[in-house]
Amino acid sequence: MKLLLLITVCSSNVRLLSATSRGMPVIEYSFPCGANGKADIKSSNLTLGNLQGIEMAHCNPLDNGISSKTMLESTSIAPMRRAFLQSNATGLALELWIKPKIQKPPTPSFRPIVTIASDQHQVDDIFECHLTDLAIGLRGDLLEFRYVDNDPYQSCRILLVRDRPLYNDETTQIVMTLHESKTSVYVNGEPIITGAPNSFMTNLTMWNKDSTIRLLANRESMPTDIYSGALYQVSIYDKVDAAARIQLAYQEKLQGFADGLVNRGPLRLVASAASATVLQGQSSTVQLGGFNQSMPEYEVWIEILVLPQHGILLGEKGLIRDPGIRLPLQTSSLEMSFFYRPRSDNFFTSPSTSFSGKELDSSPDVVEFRLVATGNNDGAVLGWSEPVQKNIDVQHVNRPPTLEIATTALVPPEQSSSAWGYPTAYLDGAQLEDPDENVDRVRVDLWAKNGSLSFPDYSTLADFSPRKSRGHPIWQCHGDPSGSRNMTFLAEPDSVTQILSSLRYEGFFWDQQDVIVVRIYDGSGGDCLDEDEHTRGTIHDGCYEIIAKVQVPPIFMRKNEFKLKDISFVQISFWLMLFVPILAVLFVLQRLLSCINLCRKGGGVGVEGGIGGDESPEYYEWDTEAEMPR
Repeated sequence: MKLLLLITVCSSNVRLLSATSRGMPVIEYSFPCGANGKADIKSSNLTLGNLQGIEMAHCNPLDNGISSKTMLESTSIAPMRRAFLQSNATGLALELWIKPKIQKPPTPSFRPIVTIASDQHQVDDIFECHLTDLAIGLRGDLLEFRYVDNDPYQSCRILLVRDRPLYNDETTQIVMTLHESKTSVYVNGEPIITGAPNSFMTNLTMWNKDSTIRLLANRESMPTDIYSGALYQVSIYDKVDAAARIQLAYQEKLQGFADGLVNRGPLRLVASAASATVLQGQSSTVQLGGFNQSMPEYEVWIEILVLPQHGILLGEKGLIRDPGIRLPLQTSSLEMSFFYRPRSDNFFTSPSTSFSGKELDSSPDVVEFRLVATGNNDGAVLGWSEPVQKNIDVQHVNRPPTLEIATTALVPPEQSSSAWGYPTAYLDGAQLEDPDENVDRVRVDLWAKNGSLSFPDYSTLADFSPRKSRGHPIWQCHGDPSGSRNMTFLAEPDSVTQILSSLRYEGFFWDQQDVIVVRIYDGSGGDCLDEDEHTRGTIHDGCYEIIAKVQVPPIFMRKNEFKLKDISFVQISFWLMLFVPILAVLFVLQRLLSCINLCRKGGGVGVEGGIGGDESPEYYEWDTEAEMPR
């Protein structure tokens, strides 16, 4: 079991670690530029072989440094282990020369520069060494060192140097020494860490013989975990120099860098980073170049450092397949024309959000380049401009959608058996495919002849608001998602798929066929939205129309025994309110007719009258056909 030790170290007093003179390194890599600006490799130990992946590295011809977005890897370190054993090594010193590109995200990850590890389970961003013997890298602008110690727990020692942050584009020497159970770190010849304890085995017998030296990345590094910057030299020594000798070595090497620039005229090359805009799915011209204020005897070239990821770049001689290509600028020209075409007709970068505001993760495509000056006579590289990234914005062009939908509605087998139920059906397999990533809305018309349509579950996805066009619109949104015979609304294409997939049809009559008509309009003008109603910066080329007709077959009421429970309370109340007044009227008419019939059969009506109480009542008979007395 390995034990993890994290040591955050501050500076302390200088201590001389050894009085031995500076010797030759056991292994040293340097990177002179080869022909055509290609990176080369120079190794002092040929038994380790060439670095795999060196052809992917980019070379800086002036100071012979490399940068790479892939890992460079040697063969097994077994020969180096044997060399340490044979020399009776008294220590280990690892020297790096770099020029970093500092990145300081809120949570910086570890970006290894040099790693000695045995398999794919190597340095990652958690505080463990795994099967890594030694690693040096950056965490933000801070140096970080990791190595496995030889204590009983085989601890993973981690040193994070907080007292000496690195600076962007600073030519920096880094020296780490392991000697006499002490660890020291020097930056540009100055001691930053001295005397940190260790139990390191200087003969390297604790290192796995199958380990390899890996530069600039891990085997499975994410892009954010890759060291960005230049690497000039890697040296491993089996002896540790005194602090004064390390300082002197720094001055000597630094002078060597300076000597490369002596007696050269001033170079004032500035590459232009102005962005370019092209149209989706079309080849367009982009200009690369800049400003040359150098002496006239210098030739100026455009050197492509990073090719576009989502498109292809064509020069005068055809497709540019590999980075590192140099193309000459004409004497009187400051720019050169290239053709750029997206690899996919559906790729665009602007707009960067959908209509509803969803991020589309479509950042501009990028081509990185610089200007390089060479001598007219010998073609020697004299200098170059700072690299620049030219953003290529691909402007969205509206493209027609496609609608997949079954031609016959889906009729559920379970239909209502109630006398007051309605036949129901649904659309089947509706899918609106739109390559425009919902950057604009489409118009949707739905209607039926013998039924109503509804989609209450997705009503919030449809916009039934009146149009706000500056002109006089020839159509308007209308209808109700809870149920309408016909409706018109606006929605994003993906929302249309959800709406159509949930659309419910309710027929007005049983055993009656119908047709559901679906019309979709995408674009500008005519039956589509007007151009002033589109605010997304999209280029529209007319109005695309899709028409689909879905047949609704006759739907029969389920034959089933009528049960009182099938009648709802509302239905019972309705019929009671309808028939009770009718029954009351019929009752009154029946009583009136009975009375009339009695009178026709001779029955009289007695009327009490007279002057005195002893007189007998008089009776009168009325002719039912005569006028009744008033």
